[in-house]
Amino acid sequence: MIFVPGIMGSNLRSNDNNGAQKEAVWRLDNSSLWNWVPIAKDKPIDLLKEMITALAGDRQQSLHPEKVDVDPGGATPRQAGGSVYDPEQYGERGWGEIGEGSYHGFLLWLEQTLNGQGYNPATWPEFHYPAMSAAPAPGQKPCVPRLPPGIRMSLRGLPDKCDAGPLELYSDDLLARAGYRMPVYACGYNWLDSNLAAAERLRQRILTIIQANNHRHSRCSRVVLITHSMGGLVARACQQLAGMREAIAGIVHGVMPGVGAAVAYRRCKIGMWDEGGVPAKAASQVIGRTGQETTAVFAQAPGALQLLPTRQYRPGWLTIAGPCGKALKTEPRSGDPYKDIYLREDRWWGLIRKEWLNPPNGSGLDWEQYTKNLGKAAKFHDGLQDDYHPNTYIFYGNAPNLHLLRQRPEGQQLRRRALAESTRPAARRRALANGRSGQPDELCAGARRRQQPPVRRWQGAHRARADAPRRHAKQPLGAGMRQSGQRRRRHRAHQLRRLCAAQRRCGDPASAGHSHHRA
Repeated sequence: MIFVPGIMGSNLRSNDNNGAQKEAVWRLDNSSLWNWVPIAKDKPIDLLKEMITALAGDRQQSLHPEKVDVDPGGATPRQAGGSVYDPEQYGERGWGEIGEGSYHGFLLWLEQTLNGQGYNPATWPEFHYPAMSAAPAPGQKPCVPRLPPGIRMSLRGLPDKCDAGPLELYSDDLLARAGYRMPVYACGYNWLDSNLAAAERLRQRILTIIQANNHRHSRCSRVVLITHSMGGLVARACQQLAGMREAIAGIVHGVMPGVGAAVAYRRCKIGMWDEGGVPAKAASQVIGRTGQETTAVFAQAPGALQLLPTRQYRPGWLTIAGPCGKALKTEPRSGDPYKDIYLREDRWWGLIRKEWLNPPNGSGLDWEQYTKNLGKAAKFHDGLQDDYHPNTYIFYGNAPNLHLLRQRPEGQQLRRRALAESTRPAARRRALANGRSGQPDELCAGARRRQQPPVRRWQGAHRARADAPRRHAKQPLGAGMRQSGQRRRRHRAHQLRRLCAAQRRCGDPASAGHSHHRA
């Protein structure tokens, strides 16, 4: 398992010290002196103190994509867990390259969940299934449960369905996973440079990890990538490289800006100071309080420019309003944001103000260099388009032209598992742009059911039919609830009978005692 962080989630250091000790430029370690303050807990306070006094020119000089590289010397956990027996292994796995407060808690949980709960899936606490079992005799220790195959499992937090259909998890999947160890690695990258360079670095890390895990006691041929935000773009670019689609078993994308993020445009124009409460204002001290501070770094960083909305983003996403607040027009009108917005130097709503490109004590950035960096971003966007790994899962994200992706040949199909609740706003915007109802096809049926007027309880909510409303209207109060409870009990008994039969087929004794196994 290799985790790829988002933009600004990797530690950076200077690379122009002529062989001397490289100085940390962007170190996301937590400050132990401030952990007792709730608002400062798990926050890079030391980085905040350095950046709070930095002017636009200072930021442009220190955060230049050609003057920094990945810093592997960040903080790592002190306790062992999972498949890690010596805390020094965390550094060898690349955990020091990524932000401590943002990611280490998640990676520790993932390492323990995948590798620290034994080889018996029946004892894994995240998964559950109902079963029949005999109660132990007095003084007798309960036997270790076994997980029979062919049982539908439930996972805490897993929804019943997603955009691609129902989510089905069976005990066979867990039994197969129990035969594997999945050590958790991390791969930081220079998020100021192009994501193509980051993809090449990820490719080298994948090859190194596969080679390191092929020895006398284990075999490894493929990896699974877990990404956050812009790390998803890096992973998608990596799987396009030679041999990588076969070396990657699958990719899980979280919060990936598949077609860009309009908030990147907003921050480049006005900064981040007014985005929220105290945490957002603290983050703005690091990222940029004003548009001038943000633009000084943003315009010279191809990686940051690759977060802008692409040509696939919905048309008219930028609304231009007059002094009274009335909307005058929307952009991009031609569907090309590079021409209509990003390269416009004669309109106030263009992405970049020329006078902000070269602040005092800056690196001398000019419009020509900015145009060159923007060209790299456009080339990167055009290269990705709708190209996803064949085994891709997405949560809290969106992929355009999903119906076209599903019509690819079998070897190129996109297995997209996006949570319906998370993708609904983006799906509604896409549907409105296409002149449809605003709900994706998978959600229309459920939305229509929710919009129906509620059936009164005394009408028998579970048995009322349109062709016989009067028969149920005369039932006394609570009759429908009693009928519903009877049906639930019959359904429960039917499920238990089926599970007893499955256990008998698997050789497990069945009895009348009922318990709830935790797997």
